[in-house]
Amino acid sequence: MLAFAASFLPLGQSFYPGGFGEPASTQVTVPAQFVATSFAVALRHHVFSLSETLLWPLALWGAPLVLAALGIGVLLAPIRRLRARTRILGLLLVVLGAAFVILMCLAHQSPFFGSQGAILTLTYGPVVGLLGYLSALVGIIRLPARSGSAATQG
Repeated sequence: MLAFAASFLPLGQSFYPGGFGEPASTQVTVPAQFVATSFAVALRHHVFSLSETLLWPLALWGAPLVLAALGIGVLLAPIRRLRARTRILGLLLVVLGAAFVILMCLAHQSPFFGSQGAILTLTYGPVVGLLGYLSALVGIIRLPARSGSAATQG
């Protein structure tokens, strides 16, 4: 759930120094705001691209919510044995989510994406997101893999 909550925290800041009679300004980037705004614009203008309407929300919110659902499912039914494919799905979602957070950080730090002349800094949002994925990884690795016979006897 930390990775999901991190999507609503600031990713980074872009500081534009003043000059030529213009005041200095700071722009804060929040991933959830960007995804929601691009999704609303796509709906308003009936321009549906795969990245704006499906991939960004799925990568930002889908992976953490599915990981949370897997964790809650295991906690509510501890007798059942955790299958290898469930662990592989969890590991895949952790890698996908962590790679997406790192990609967002690299995109924010790159002057190629429209931040020419700005001083770019990262804030605590990516750290919280990566901590969430790290805790999910630890949970996936440390979950008890009980055998079917031991679970039915106990």
